[in-house]
Amino acid sequence: MGEVISQGSARGESHLDRFLAGFATLDPAVVEDLRRWALTTDDLDDSLPALVHRASQDWNQVIETLQRRQREVEEVLPGLRAAAESPAATEDDRRDFRTAEATLKLTRGELSTLRTQHWVASLEERGILPNYTLLDDIVTLEARVTWVDPDSGRFESDSRTVRRDSAQALRELAPGATFYTRSLAMKIDGVDLGQDGADIHPWVFCSECGFGEQTETALAQCPRCGSGAIADTSQHLNVVRMSHVHSEVRRDRDLITDGKDERDNKAFTIITAADLDPMTIDRQWKVAGVDFGVAHHRKADLRWLNLGPASHGAINSGRVAGRDVSAPLFRVCAGCGKLDNTAGHNTRNEHRPWCRHRGSNSEDTRSIALSRHLRTQAVVVTLPQSAELGDDFGLPSLAAALLLGLREEIGGEPDHLQVEIVPAPVPEGGPGDVRDVLLIHDMVPGGTGYLADLAQPERVWRLLALAYQTIAQCPCRDEGRLACYRCLLPYSRGFGADRLSRVSAERHLREILALAEDQSVQDVDPELMPWPIEDGPVQQEASESPLELQFRQAFKDAVARVGAIITEQPGPTGNTIKVRGVDHNRAWTLRPQVLMHGSKPDFVLEPEVGNGPSIAIFVDGHAFHAGVGAKNRIADDSVKRAALRDQGVEVFAVTHADLSGPPRDLTWLRQDAVATLMGLPAGVPGSGLTQRWWTPHALGRLRCCWAGCCDPRSAALGVSWLNRWG
Repeated sequence: MGEVISQGSARGESHLDRFLAGFATLDPAVVEDLRRWALTTDDLDDSLPALVHRASQDWNQVIETLQRRQREVEEVLPGLRAAAESPAATEDDRRDFRTAEATLKLTRGELSTLRTQHWVASLEERGILPNYTLLDDIVTLEARVTWVDPDSGRFESDSRTVRRDSAQALRELAPGATFYTRSLAMKIDGVDLGQDGADIHPWVFCSECGFGEQTETALAQCPRCGSGAIADTSQHLNVVRMSHVHSEVRRDRDLITDGKDERDNKAFTIITAADLDPMTIDRQWKVAGVDFGVAHHRKADLRWLNLGPASHGAINSGRVAGRDVSAPLFRVCAGCGKLDNTAGHNTRNEHRPWCRHRGSNSEDTRSIALSRHLRTQAVVVTLPQSAELGDDFGLPSLAAALLLGLREEIGGEPDHLQVEIVPAPVPEGGPGDVRDVLLIHDMVPGGTGYLADLAQPERVWRLLALAYQTIAQCPCRDEGRLACYRCLLPYSRGFGADRLSRVSAERHLREILALAEDQSVQDVDPELMPWPIEDGPVQQEASESPLELQFRQAFKDAVARVGAIITEQPGPTGNTIKVRGVDHNRAWTLRPQVLMHGSKPDFVLEPEVGNGPSIAIFVDGHAFHAGVGAKNRIADDSVKRAALRDQGVEVFAVTHADLSGPPRDLTWLRQDAVATLMGLPAGVPGSGLTQRWWTPHALGRLRCCWAGCCDPRSAALGVSWLNRWG
C-alpha cells in the first residue's frame, strides 16, 4: 500500500492521463472530479491516498485485534482446562473450556486467512478494487457451537462463520437478534469493540437534520441547520461501526425443530442520518410555480444508526436526525463486548470465558449505538408541503412512485438505487428549520455517476410522468385496495406496505406535474417537459397557502396528545381522518373539502350519527380572505357561513395566527359561564363538561386553536356552548 501511495505521488499524473485517454466522451466535470480524487493530498477524507491509508490501517488493526484475542484465550485456557477436568466440574465449566477452545481455533483460522488471502481479494473487500458482487461493508458473525456427543458423553465444540453485508447485518445481526442458518438459531450476544475498546468512537448528532461528527467537543450549533440543540449532552453517543459480532450456540438448545412455528423477530430502532453539505451540490434547480426541486450531491455521507431494541410503549428519550426516538442503546461489557442483561450486577455468564472482568465484583459496561456508513452520490428531491404535512401516506407513496418511475424509465428494476425519507435544512430558514425530502442514493460506495444524469430536469419529468401513467391506470383503482403488486407494493422497501396509497401518490404527482383539473393521464407526454425551470433551491414557503396542511397536522398532533386512536383513509382531495378515544369513545371524522349548503368548508368534523351537529372548519389566511380588492371575501364568507348555521351546522374558523402564534388569553371567557357549566348535572345540555375537563390545565383545550386545533370534544361541546353563554 505504501508503494501505491508513492507511485500515485510520483507518477500519478501520467498514469491518469493514459487512463483517461480511453474515454474520449467523458463529461469535463467528471474528469475534474476524478483528477481531484486521484491526485490530491490535501483532502484526508475523500481521496485515493486516504482510501489506501484507511484500508492498510484497517487490515493491521484487524490483525492486532485477533493476535490480542489469541493471547488472551491462550493465557486462560490452562485454567479453564483444569476446571473442566476437575472431579467437581460443572456443566458450565466444561462448556467454558470448549467455548474457549472453539474461539482459539476460530481466531487462528481468521489470522491464517488474512495472512494468506490473495491480495486482489483483500483489496476488493476494502473497496480499493471494484467487485460488484460485494458492494457493501461486510459484517462477520462468529458462532461457537457446543454440544454433548450422545455416544461418548463428551463435550464437543466447533466454530461457524457467517458473513452478511452491513445493510442487512445492522438489523439481523444486532445483539439480541436471532439469526437462523445451518439448522441453528444463533442468538447474537455480543459485538467486537476492538483492542481496549478502540472501535468505540464518540459522536455528536444533530437533533433536527442528519449532520453527525466524530468528536468529544461540544458544538454550539449544527453547521448544517443551525440548531442549538446539538449542544445538549443527550446528542452525544458512543458509536461502534459493525464489523464482527458473536454468538454462543448450544446445539441441544438452539437446534431448529418443528416445535416452534414462528421465528423470533426482534425489532430495533434504526435511524437514517444523511449529512447533506451544501458545498457538495453540483447542480440545483426548481420548478417555477411548484413547490418542487432537485439537487445533485456529488458526495453525501449516509449513516444508519441502530439505537437498540424498539419499545412501542416507551416514552421518547431523545431526538436524532429529526426523529423522536426511545434509545435504550446496547449495554455491553467494556472488555469482551458481550451483551449485559442485568444492570448493576455482575455475573460470569455476562462475559466471555477469557474476559478480564469475569471475576470482578462490579460490572464495567458501555452503552453503544451500532452504525453503518456509506459515502456515495445522492439526489435530494424537495416535494410540495402537501405531501409532507398531515399526510402519513404522502412521502412513502411518492418514494415508491419514484422507484416505480425508475423501473419504467430504465426498463428494469432499480436495484442499485435506494430512496430514503430524511430531514434537510430549509434554505435561508431559521435555526433548526428542516423539511422532509426524498433522498435517492447510489448503493455503490462512491457512486457510479448514474445519478448525475438522472438529476437533469428532462429525466426527472420523464420518470415522474411514467410513474403517474402507471399509477393512474393501475387496475387496483377499481379493486378497493390502497395499492397492489402492479404499482407501488413492490417498492415498499422499509416504508411499510400499509402506508402506500395509489390515490395519494396520484394526487401528489398531479400537483408536481402541474396538471390542471381538466387534464387527464392522456394529456401527459413523458417526452415533452413543460416545466419552467429555475436554478437554485426551493425556498421556504412564505405565503399562507399551507394553512390547511398545518391545520391537518396540528389536529392529528392535538388528538394524539390526549390518547386518541387515529386512522387515515386517502382520498382524491386529501386524507379523511377518523378519531376515536375522546369524548366517551365516540368517533369523529375529519373530512376535507366537503360541499355542503352552498359552500365548501376546508374541513368538516362530523360526530357519529345522532351525537351532535357537524362542525364546518374554515382555515382562513388574511391575504386570501381579508386582502385588497378581489381578495377581500369577508362579506361572501359571512353569507355562506350564516347559511351553514341556519342548517344547524356549527362554524369554526382558524387563522394563521391561531396556527403559528402562542396560546391566546381567553379574556372573552366569562367566569360565571364556566361556573354554571361546571355545576350542570349529567343528562342536561352541557353534560360531560365535568370537573375533570374544567381544571385550569384543561382550560387550555378551549384556546380555540393553539398549535393548530382543539380536540373534537372541546370544539363540539365546549366552543358552541361558550358562544351561547357569551
